[in-house]
Amino acid sequence: MKRILTAGLASFFLLVSNCDSRENDLSGSICLPQGNGIFIANEGNFMWGNGSVSFFSFDSLKIYNDIFSNINGRPPGDVLNFIAVHDNRAFIVVNNSNKIEVVDCFTFKTTGVITGLVSPRQICFINDSEAYVSSLYSTKISVVDINGYNVKRSIETGKTTEAMVLRNGRVYVSSWAGGNEVLEINILTHQVTGSVTVGREPESMVFDNSGLLWVLCTGGYSGEFFPEISVVDPQQMSVIKTFMFPSKQAYPSSLVINCTGDTLYYIDQSVWMMPVNSAGLPQKPFISASGRTFYRIAREPFGGRLFVTNALDYQKKGFLLIADSRGIITDSARTGIIPGNMCFRYRNR
Repeated sequence: MKRILTAGLASFFLLVSNCDSRENDLSGSICLPQGNGIFIANEGNFMWGNGSVSFFSFDSLKIYNDIFSNINGRPPGDVLNFIAVHDNRAFIVVNNSNKIEVVDCFTFKTTGVITGLVSPRQICFINDSEAYVSSLYSTKISVVDINGYNVKRSIETGKTTEAMVLRNGRVYVSSWAGGNEVLEINILTHQVTGSVTVGREPESMVFDNSGLLWVLCTGGYSGEFFPEISVVDPQQMSVIKTFMFPSKQAYPSSLVINCTGDTLYYIDQSVWMMPVNSAGLPQKPFISASGRTFYRIAREPFGGRLFVTNALDYQKKGFLLIADSRGIITDSARTGIIPGNMCFRYRNR
């Protein structure tokens, strides 16, 4: 959603030579491939209501677009910011429609809608019946009943919130829009129990295999601060290491980590790879942008592939690119407009 604001400045970009528009249309059908794959939340344009969901099948190597609309007979809403799978259901966070659409992740038929939210951003499941939902505008985190599809209570944070990660009975929450803190919330008491100051606008976070929290801070949309990666010791809620980007013009985002928890990936125009034991930021791109508009990354949880979205000019339908462990693009497929957050679906895991 942040980079939608730059659409007026974006130019038309060339696609890599191996990009194709391989696409299956589910119009008139209610069948979604049942094997493993990845969902893509295509944000769509703000106020246009043209967000959509795509599914790339690992079995057929084909993409299925507009699956929510084609299966449920209605659009999902305005600005699809986040998608996550839990208990065989997909939760689609629709930011500008102030709701979360819930569907069966294998049929994609609707099972419920969670309303009463204020500009929801992300969802974090804390147990089998509850989840936290962050907000772009509210200073409260919503605690939702994921089975009853309603808001049970709220947690006052005093700040707007974005990314969330769960570890050892605590949820760590970034204060993104104009903020510079990571909050700690006890999931049993639903109380804020700690905080730590990091760089400006912490956008994404991951835990490494040593239990340290890596926080990617963009530096602010206007470039008023240097971006940085802050490394937080969650036991002490203190920053133990900082990797500062050399320019305020950099705008890094979408920090992810591999399945063994020892290698980071993020976007700063190109895709960069960084081992957690590095002494400094990487100097050579892992995947060069080469005129593409990389927007979001997902790392395969049970393999070595990296999934990267290309938003083009933020107006046309984008692309999903798939890279191997060496950073070589091996496949691609056309998506919806502004392909963003992704999540995986596995049948037998």
